[in-house]
Amino acid sequence: MRNMRKWFIMLSVLSLFFLVGCELETTDNGDLDGYWHLERVDSLSSQRSVDYGQARIFWSIQFKLLQLSDLENNTIIYNLVYDNQQLTLANPYMFDRADGDTLVTDVEVLRRYGVNALQENMKVVSLQSDRMVLESPVLRLHFKKY
Repeated sequence: MRNMRKWFIMLSVLSLFFLVGCELETTDNGDLDGYWHLERVDSLSSQRSVDYGQARIFWSIQFKLLQLSDLENNTIIYNLVYDNQQLTLANPYMFDRADGDTLVTDVEVLRRYGVNALQENMKVVSLQSDRMVLESPVLRLHFKKY
């Protein structure tokens, strides 16, 4: 019984050292983090809208990463900065587990996801737990949390 108590105390102390020694990064993104379905894209210049409700375009946001996927062709990974109701997307990479990720250099690859620049700045117009509206210099994107 005495040996078991010593082991328990020793394991407890070791566990405490491991927990204190680890630095965990946490996100301040709030409702922004999650899996978002792109439902509609509005052109700011022409006031026209395109329905994406049946398209399978998703934005997955977690901490400092944005994953764009269409579930049919490509997956693109962006570095993400969320600050003061602004999103900054930078350094897009085409995700390819087999051959290695490659830097995206052609903006045409990004347009189907509502992104029109290799480095894009977007304003968070509206953000609730299940809906989000983002605005770039040329587009307004409407999302529903999936």
